[in-house]
Amino acid sequence: MNIFGKSQQLWFAGDFDPTQASNVNSSALQTLVPVDRGQRAIHPIGPNFDNRVPQTLANGTVVLTTITDNVSWNARNFMLGPGSWNQDLSLFKYFTITERVRFRLSGDFFNSLNHPNATAQLLNRTTGLLDISRQSNDARIIQLGARLEW
Repeated sequence: MNIFGKSQQLWFAGDFDPTQASNVNSSALQTLVPVDRGQRAIHPIGPNFDNRVPQTLANGTVVLTTITDNVSWNARNFMLGPGSWNQDLSLFKYFTITERVRFRLSGDFFNSLNHPNATAQLLNRTTGLLDISRQSNDARIIQLGARLEW
């Protein structure tokens, strides 16, 4: 989908406004990420969605306290990020010149399928959107070689 000016993929149903997305089936997206912020799987807590919760003090007054002053309710190490893989390829051919002399031509293709890998650095842990306009791995690299053996 296109959202916030980038091509992004929904990795998990996070906290963002699904009406801003284009190039996607909006009814299917809104079943995963509801327009109503209170119905989303991940959203800021508190009555005003500002990560502040009301606490009643001993004298009966109610004070809005930030959640980070109490506990860290959202430990960020429970979620698996996107996996990555790469495919390298090497081709070579020997040519026999004499009985004891051989010549070898080789070609090494690193990231031969030019598959983009998305890493956890490209994943927004609040919105659940994965930025697929960039990739973490290098582009295809080709290395040619020649070797004379005797």
